[in-house]
Amino acid sequence: MPQVVAGALSTGLPVMSTPVGDIPDLVRHRENGWLMPEDVTAEEWADAIRNLIDNLDELAGL
Repeated sequence: MPQVVAGALSTGLPVMSTPVGDIPDLVRHRENGWLMPEDVTAEEWADAIRNLIDNLDELAGL
């Protein structure tokens, strides 16, 4: 488990990651972050980042 994921979640920051290792045990898609498939394109990552930014208020405090 990357420490940055646990650290971000402990401060209420959303996480955007691929579902590898133990990350899916902590990151709940569209609840406290986004889980992206490993084979996404750069454009799909950009769309997901925009979606995350647009929904930061909804994710705050989770």
